[in-house]
Amino acid sequence: MLPVGDSIALNLDGSAQTILPGGSVTFTWSSSGAKACSLTGPGVSASGTSGSTVASNIINSSIYKLECSNDAFSASATFFVAVIYPDPSSTLSGTWHLIRAVPSLVSASGGNTTVYWGVRDADSCAVVGPGLSAVGLSGTQTVLIRERSTFTITCDSPNGQFVDTAVVNIAPVWQEL
Repeated sequence: MLPVGDSIALNLDGSAQTILPGGSVTFTWSSSGAKACSLTGPGVSASGTSGSTVASNIINSSIYKLECSNDAFSASATFFVAVIYPDPSSTLSGTWHLIRAVPSLVSASGGNTTVYWGVRDADSCAVVGPGLSAVGLSGTQTVLIRERSTFTITCDSPNGQFVDTAVVNIAPVWQEL
């Protein structure tokens, strides 16, 4: 059990942390001291202080969140599933992206975005952008956005070098006339 609240402990686990597009993950969870729990994420909406459920046909890297509460406290835990792609050359010619940022629009005062990336059959990948510098074929990182930002992944593979980007925009400020 992972203690995350004064009187609630919970555990969330998934059968896989990396999958191919369209794959499935089985989630199991348990809690102690909670009266109600809910698990949410793409393809999943389940409740109960313990249980198991399957998310199918996952096509984008996603965060699944377990939230539990009792009369006095609340607690949460997350599980990140990275969707990795068979070959960078095929993803860039289709609708898949090697990197994405969620949300892709933040307020003018600034806000957090989470950058996800995942690639398979590449020798190496590097991800750079404001507040982010990482290496690895898959990963996730949350960064603070204060201006329009571009995050770039560059991968070396047997088919050559491939580049993909994710852009986070700043919401316009509307003024009443």
